[in-house]
Order: sequence, then structure tokens, then C-alpha cells
Amino acid sequence: MESIENNPLFRTVFDSAANGIAIMQSVYDDNGRIEDFEILLFNKFTLNWIGDVEYKGKRYGDVFPMVKETGILQKFIAVAETGVADNFESWYEGEGMKHWFRFTAVKQDELLVITTEDISEIKQAAVDLKESESHFKALVNASSDVIYSLNADWSIMRPLDGRGFLSDAHAPVEGWMEINVHAADRDAVKKAIAEAIANKSTFEMEHRVNTVDGGTGWTFSRAIPILDEQQNIIEWFGAASDITERKTIEQSLKQSESRFRNVINTTPVGTGVLIGPELMIETANDVILKFWNRDHSIIGKPFTEAIPEYSTGVAHTDHEALAYFHNAEGQLVSGYFNYSYTPLRDPDGTIYGVLIMATDVAKEMMSRKILEESESRYRALSQTLEHQVNERTRELQRSNEDLQQFAHVASHDLKEPVRKIKTFTNRLE
Repeated sequence: MESIENNPLFRTVFDSAANGIAIMQSVYDDNGRIEDFEILLFNKFTLNWIGDVEYKGKRYGDVFPMVKETGILQKFIAVAETGVADNFESWYEGEGMKHWFRFTAVKQDELLVITTEDISEIKQAAVDLKESESHFKALVNASSDVIYSLNADWSIMRPLDGRGFLSDAHAPVEGWMEINVHAADRDAVKKAIAEAIANKSTFEMEHRVNTVDGGTGWTFSRAIPILDEQQNIIEWFGAASDITERKTIEQSLKQSESRFRNVINTTPVGTGVLIGPELMIETANDVILKFWNRDHSIIGKPFTEAIPEYSTGVAHTDHEALAYFHNAEGQLVSGYFNYSYTPLRDPDGTIYGVLIMATDVAKEMMSRKILEESESRYRALSQTLEHQVNERTRELQRSNEDLQQFAHVASHDLKEPVRKIKTFTNRLE
């Protein structure tokens, strides 16, 4: 053994092995039965597990105590006693190690050669694969979708499990296209499949299907290609979701939206809907477009971008506004409109847009302007007349005062001759 150990070629091969190797010699009890093994040699792979310790001459069961409790040592003893090689797997936890090992024990003359392979990653991968398979089965069984696989050219479908809302969803058939896909959508589905096969890309499509009750439904189908090492498609794996309810709701919404737009377009009042923080023009009827001097090309644009002069040329008076717009010749013209703004809210109360309603009040504004001008002229005339009356009154007052003063003077002048006559008469008497 010592000569072999000192052989450079042997040591090179022995230490370069990718598994742990131990060479041991049987240790007997007083009754001549094998009770343990004396360690003669460990390769470097084994030393990487246990560290650089002095092991020669020690018993295997002392260096690795857990082999006694796990039954590993007993299996080694059986190989040494019977000469029949053994290969087994065992979990080992101790001496800082937590591993799954595959042990191979071979008797060579009086020596026992043990090869130890760390299979922890393999075991974990097997556990993960098992768990993944279990999870996949649980997912498929709990899924509300139809889970299926297809061969490379999509000629044969093999439904797996899930809720069966498609016709014959659990029967692997070659004519699944005619059975499941609605006739009106088959050409489109075939075209999408051909593109996915040619590009080795994911297939995604919404299309109509034949349901189990003989009616028509909608599904969203998605399938991914499974490729081999040469990047050839070997099969497809996919799922089909029942979106009939969503499509029904969408159709109802479209009908409601269509009716709403018809109402807006037929109302004699200028009406528009602005959406989002940018006030995107979602719809506007011809009346309000005429007010804005625009056409339908502004639909889908932010309001301030479509009508920039509006934000800079509006003088509000309550709900009425003097608005300026560019005419067809690019000239800035004005008009009077009565606007009302109503917030549009989501079911949770969040404002998502604004409903604008506008009426042309130019005639009313002109009538009001004429009336205001008339009232102004009346007030000016009234003030003039009042001023004239006041002036005449003051003149009459001055005239009266002059007359009173004249009467006083005249009375005094008339009394003097009379007084003299009376005095002269008295003297004559």
C-alpha cells in the first residue's frame, strides 16, 4: 500500500478524481467479526469535505460518527464480509456537512475502497422537478382555462385539464380546428398559426369558439413553442381563456358609447368630451366644432394644442365668454358663447374627464348690448334734463328774489309821497 501511495501517477489519478475516495482496512473485534475500518488513504476531494486533518490510522466510524446511526457503516461491513459490491444513497449530516451522498463500496483483497459522490444538487433538482410537476398539476386542475399541448405543426391538440368550455375539450383530435374554432375566425387563426410556426414565436389571439352548449363564445389563446437543442419545434404548450363575458361587456360598452355619440352628434347644443389631465378631445359634435371653427381632425388631440387661441383669448363673464378663433383665412374672429362644464367621474368618484356644452349667445349679447346702450343714453338724457330743470329752477328763484326786492323798493318809494301828502294835509288842517 505504501508503495502504491508513493507512486506519483497513482497520486495524480487518485487526487484528480471528481468524487471522494477512501481506502480502508477491516478492523475486527474479539470474536473475529468486522466492527469498523482503519483509514489508510483519502483523496483530496474527500479532504475538501473534512478539512486537512490527520486521519491515517483512525477508524472510519470515529472520523464520521454519523455513519453508525445512519446504517452506512453496516453496509460497508456487509460488503467487506460478503465481497459483494454495493451502491446506495444516503443523507449525511455531521462534521459540518449536510449532503446527499451516493456510496459505492468495493472489496479488493483485504481492502475496502469507498467512492463517495455528492448528489445533493441532483436530489434537490429531483425534488424541485417533483414539486414543479405537483404545482403544475395543481395549477392545471385549478385553472379556469383550457390547458393544451399541440404537435409541431398544430395538426393534433391534446387538452390536458382545466375548465372545459370548448367543444370536446378533453378529446385529443386531429380536427380540433373545425370543432373548436368558429367558422368566421378560422382563416385568421390559421394565418396567425402559420406566422407563429414560421417565426417560432408565441401565438396570441382573441377569436370566437364553439362552446360545449352549441353556442358561440370568445377565447384568448396563447401558445409557446418548445424547442429542442437544434432549435426545432417539437411541440406547443398553451392555454385558452374564456373571455366571453368580457367581450359581452365590451360590446355593451361599445353600443352604449355609440348611442352616447349619437346623442352628442344630434343634439342642437354644442357638446364635446375632454378626457384625462391633458384634456384630450375624445368627441365633439358638429355644432361645437363650428363654434370652435375646427373640423373632426382635432379629435384625439389635447384641447390646448387643437385650439391654442382659446386659452389665451377668452374673457369670461359668468358662464358667458367672448372667445377668439381663427377663421379659414387665419384671421382672428370673435364670438359669444354660453359654456357649462360638467366633471365626468369613474364609479369610485375619480374625475376622468369633462363634458362641455356650449350655446351661441351672440344675438342675445348684441340685444343686451343695444339695451345697455339705450339705457346708457336714457340715463345721459335724464341727467341732462335734470340738470336743465335744476338750472331753470335756480333762475326762477333768482327772478323771484329780484321781484321781491323790486316790490320792496317800489313799496318804499310809493309810501314816501303819500307820507308827504299826509303831512301836508295835516298841516293844512
